[in-house]
Amino acid sequence: MKKTHFVVHPIAERAFQAAGSGTLVTDPDKFWQALEAADFQNPSVGGKSGQMMLSIPVDCVSGAYAPLADVDPADIRAGLHRGRIEVYVPRGKYRSAPVASVMAIVYTRQAIKDDPDWDGKEPDADYTIVAVLAQVSADGSDPLAASSFCHNLAGGNLRYQPENGYSLEKAIAEAARVEKFFLTYIKVG
Repeated sequence: MKKTHFVVHPIAERAFQAAGSGTLVTDPDKFWQALEAADFQNPSVGGKSGQMMLSIPVDCVSGAYAPLADVDPADIRAGLHRGRIEVYVPRGKYRSAPVASVMAIVYTRQAIKDDPDWDGKEPDADYTIVAVLAQVSADGSDPLAASSFCHNLAGGNLRYQPENGYSLEKAIAEAARVEKFFLTYIKVG
């Protein structure tokens, strides 16, 4: 289905700024062209079915993570993002790990309204970009940050609900992946 209108959700706006922590879109034209070429669900599809992960070309973003082994602990900084403290190292000093894949997380109009974190404001677009994720894993399997993982487990994402097939075994496996990843990488910003 062809889309009619996109917006960037406030939680994803930092990906489109000139500087910041995490993934940065460095070639907006290429990014938007990739989204325009994608095939989308009907905007009335809701719930977890309306949450789409779309592949984006890797050369239109700057990576989000640097190898932790290369970091001088004196360079680690802390900042507040979405009410949570995150740690990072300066992007200008540390080269980010190569980007192997990029995913744009896009919700339909109805999926935004079904999201447990919905603020009650009517979406003003058919499709909302809620995240842009530069991944070091070619298959897009980088885990969420620990704080995001905990938020989702606490009810912040429909995909993590038991009625949607999320189990204790999946949670334990994902927690192990989160720990392993963040013992290997640190966010750049």
